[in-house]
Amino acid sequence: MSDWNLVSSTNPLRGALSLSISTCGTRASKPSRAPRRSILRSIASSRNILHFSLERSPILQFASATLRADLAAGGALRAEALGKIAGGLTMLGTGIYLANAGIITGGGPVDNVLRRNKIELEGWRPYSIRIGDTYYSYDHLSPLGSLLGALADYAEIGGQIQPYKADELIQAMALAVSRSLTSANFLQGYADFLSAATGDAKSFSRLGKSLTTAAFTPGMLRAIKREIDPLQRDTEPGADPENGSWQEVRRYINTLKAQTPGFSFQLPPRRNLWGDPIEVPSGWGPDMLSPVYTSTRKNDPADDEIVRLGRMGLTSVGRAPRVILGQDPESLPFGRVPTPLMTGIELTDQEYDDFVKLAGNEWKDSDGLGLHERLNQTILTDQEYREASDALKGMIITRMVNTYRRGAIGELLQRHQGLGEVWQGRLEGKADALSAPAATSGRAPQITITPR
Repeated sequence: MSDWNLVSSTNPLRGALSLSISTCGTRASKPSRAPRRSILRSIASSRNILHFSLERSPILQFASATLRADLAAGGALRAEALGKIAGGLTMLGTGIYLANAGIITGGGPVDNVLRRNKIELEGWRPYSIRIGDTYYSYDHLSPLGSLLGALADYAEIGGQIQPYKADELIQAMALAVSRSLTSANFLQGYADFLSAATGDAKSFSRLGKSLTTAAFTPGMLRAIKREIDPLQRDTEPGADPENGSWQEVRRYINTLKAQTPGFSFQLPPRRNLWGDPIEVPSGWGPDMLSPVYTSTRKNDPADDEIVRLGRMGLTSVGRAPRVILGQDPESLPFGRVPTPLMTGIELTDQEYDDFVKLAGNEWKDSDGLGLHERLNQTILTDQEYREASDALKGMIITRMVNTYRRGAIGELLQRHQGLGEVWQGRLEGKADALSAPAATSGRAPQITITPR
């Protein structure tokens, strides 16, 4: 029974906080207090998973009061504690070897563009085991999945620490454990809540989406949606019809639509750099019941080259931007006021979907090749490219992507008459602002460009 409790994270709690949780659980044993009992069980399971991983994490395991108490107690408890220490060291060595060999993966790159390219282009998956060209996720298989994820994260983070910075070893392990544990769905919500409480806007938005999805779309309903509609849907609202706070409302509505059978088809599919729709990862075994998601490595020359150069920081090309013909005001550094003379045009949902497809591979050059086709041809057959340095290769790819995006913008203006009219109005507004007389007060004249 104790082994089953350990695997299912329901083993009896120890410690002062654990005693308080157990006491509250006893008081909530009446049928009328079932909701409270469910919440307490979730807290207890989360605490058990954290405790399991901590006691078996090298170095950090000595922060566990129960482990130190077992070592001091002697006898069978001491032997079990020594076994946890030895097992943790063995798993650490094995995990580092497997992670460096590419057999298991951790959380992956911190850079969002590189991480997205690895997932969408290369077929890579975080917190997974690679067998052949297929990745099998393990992050939902707690508590062992949490420990394995911590070891893989440590291999990724610890590999970037210089030997003379051995004092940062504990910090790397602590960061690895936190990254792995917060990848689990039920702990991700806790992490987002704490980050949102400190003012993190991204965590606040992510927390709102997760709460909205959990409240209105149960897990079984989302599983049925995945069976009916296997594509990921783009939930970011476009330029119209709402702006400001109403845009946030529509973002939450789109999140619900994306998880609801039938309604998800109302949203455009999420596309990768080449304009191809991105599929929801399928489950291993019975798809609706499997906690293990799978993905297959694509082995595409252009995909692999972009990820390889991105890993070295030599190129950072991602999906086509939603704002064209100018700057995105939200991308400016904090404190910098956007100027209307440089502000671009935000595309609507349909315009953006067409733009991503055109820029990815639909718009053809004089030889009849799209961006994806041209890049694959260049990488495989162009001798000058193959002999170039990696830095020059990154510049060539970035320049080629920008060239095709300019061609895609021209085609987009022809397809959507309203977009062309908005662009013409922007040009006239900028011309009027540039030809306006100088202000006598010494301040710049008020420049107003009506938002779309």
